[in-house]
Amino acid sequence: MKKQISILIVFFSSFSLISCQKQDIGPLNETGPTAAISTYAGQMNEAGTPFKGSYITSFTVLQPPPNLIQRVSGTGTASHLGRSTFESISNVAVSPHPPFVVTGTRTITAANGDQLFTTFIGTSTPIVNGMNGADLQETITGGTGKFVNASGSFTTMARNNFITSAFTADFDGYIRY
Repeated sequence: MKKQISILIVFFSSFSLISCQKQDIGPLNETGPTAAISTYAGQMNEAGTPFKGSYITSFTVLQPPPNLIQRVSGTGTASHLGRSTFESISNVAVSPHPPFVVTGTRTITAANGDQLFTTFIGTSTPIVNGMNGADLQETITGGTGKFVNASGSFTTMARNNFITSAFTADFDGYIRY
């Protein structure tokens, strides 16, 4: 029984880890999480400098489903930051039927200590064969060092294999600072 609970926790926690595959998310509602995604998507076309990154990630479950909370950590490289790490706290509303709503905050830290802060909203959906995909829209809310007045937005696409615990997260959008 304990093993089944552990597998269930890993399965559901993988939903919030993954974020970011560019794909059509279908029609957007006027209210709720999809309205926020529509707002963020509109910001992606505003003037700014391209912002891209790729990270290998891991997670720790802080609270099990149905209101899953996890700490996600990543190491990789992003434009404007170079080699960097991130930590996010993600909340996944695990309901009977996917897609599951994901919200949270992220802090990305450059090698020199400058930090970039974001908030995100999106969805997490099981794909196939133990894979899960999360697609997030992130808003840059500031930072430290050269990112004190940073703004912009980007999409995070994450893919998770909850069987092997292999995770990736890719960023693509715009930044202004």
